[in-house]
Amino acid sequence: MQAKEKQDAAEASIIKHNRLKTRYELASRTAMGKKHSRSLDNLPRRLVNKLGPAVELIEQGDAAEAVPTLEELEARYPKQPIVLEALSAAYYEVGDMRSYLRTLRKLSRATPNRPDIVLALADAYMVNDFLALALFGFRKFLKRWPQHEEVEKVNKIIVELEEALREMMPEGDLEFEENLDFVRLHEEAQVCLNLGELQRAKSILRKLQRQKPDFPPLLNNLSQIYWMEGDMERALESTQEVLDIEPDNIHALGNRIRFLYLAGRQAEAAPLVERLKASQATASDRWKKIAETLA
Repeated sequence: MQAKEKQDAAEASIIKHNRLKTRYELASRTAMGKKHSRSLDNLPRRLVNKLGPAVELIEQGDAAEAVPTLEELEARYPKQPIVLEALSAAYYEVGDMRSYLRTLRKLSRATPNRPDIVLALADAYMVNDFLALALFGFRKFLKRWPQHEEVEKVNKIIVELEEALREMMPEGDLEFEENLDFVRLHEEAQVCLNLGELQRAKSILRKLQRQKPDFPPLLNNLSQIYWMEGDMERALESTQEVLDIEPDNIHALGNRIRFLYLAGRQAEAAPLVERLKASQATASDRWKKIAETLA
């Protein structure tokens, strides 16, 4: 995919789901095209020798060829910022947004005081459709660096994110902020689930469950965790809890069908397939979920 097509795809996704019309031009995305001011003298020679050619590949538009080398360097030097920065740029260029987010989370922990990385992480949340996490990230940036040159752009993004989130939560200001924190934590659990951090994801979801025990997305995520942990009965119980609340819930139907088929219980799954096909429930990834389940 060409760079322009990738940019268009990313922006189309944001506008489709959130009607955002402004995006921050990511600092880390172009960082590899600039000379690093930091010294490389203290880095291991093996790292420098491999990093240089990989960065050149990114600059030349061959990021896909750079990824294997950079992943090897990440495995060897898991907390080295310059490696994580190059790898995040490569993932962005090849359109691997999940890995892009994973790497920027690591980079943010390794370099918590760099404004460009705080912005980069907020942007990564946004392109992965984690709007509440993105909003918190941009707000964090404004609080820490109120005089930064990018403040005007960030303020515009914050306004649009708040507008999109308010449409999902049409309560007053106080309720909005309270619900926003719930959504942020739920998104954090989703990120952890996507990245394989199951225990942290489950811990967050269990905490949130005490606030909203009948929240279908939360129960759907718990069902996936239980399944990945090998607890089939609890996974099925969670899907049934959702279906008791929302009989046509796309995700619960899809998960339950998949779990039953993988457990060899095809006879129980078969009637649910027709329910899934006939479901008129709304979901942003409705047809994707149906296709994945029926594949």
